[in-house]
Amino acid sequence: MEKIYVHDILAYTALELRKKCPIPLNYVALEFFHANVHFFVGGDMKPPETAGNDPTFYLLHSFVDYIWEMWRQKRQTRERREREYTENFAECGHPLHFGNETMHPFEILLNRDGLSNAYTDEMYEYSIRPNCSHENVEGCKSKYLFCDTRFEKAKCVPKVKMNGNCTGFEEFDICFEGECSNGKCIPQDSNRSEIENILLQDQNFTTSIIPVTQNLE
Repeated sequence: MEKIYVHDILAYTALELRKKCPIPLNYVALEFFHANVHFFVGGDMKPPETAGNDPTFYLLHSFVDYIWEMWRQKRQTRERREREYTENFAECGHPLHFGNETMHPFEILLNRDGLSNAYTDEMYEYSIRPNCSHENVEGCKSKYLFCDTRFEKAKCVPKVKMNGNCTGFEEFDICFEGECSNGKCIPQDSNRSEIENILLQDQNFTTSIIPVTQNLE
């Protein structure tokens, strides 16, 4: 978010073309951070040809687009958002990525049309990212998130599902519709059945099967 110029965000990152590229390599470009997630997940998510087969692909790219839009809102005027595009250098990237090239497979659009304000004006918008602090642990404002205050800077993180591992978070509201006990997410008292309460009170509770010897016919 601290970068000022669009070429620091939409940077040229094709390493195989770097020898003659006049623009210095920028390892903090958004493309590199996004690519690291593809490599970390691996499997189908790693090769560009199959990445779209992984459902997390769409979550990742939605988040990348969110970061891009937040940068636009912070660093550009409305007019500049639709006008500023990385300079065209054939020595740095494939010409198909240039601003005035066709946006395949949408033949009536150019790549720079993707900068249009119409997308967030007419089709979708992003909410502000959840935020909390040591003074405001309720700031996440979602039943799916809790405020992790273990470190100097508190942050909102996802809750753990029922029966999930919550070791070390017993003092936090970490479990979705439950509570953390002995490192495991269990139902809260109000959500437990009578038999669940009995089992939790007596950890040594066992059942016995009595063999049936009487002829029931």
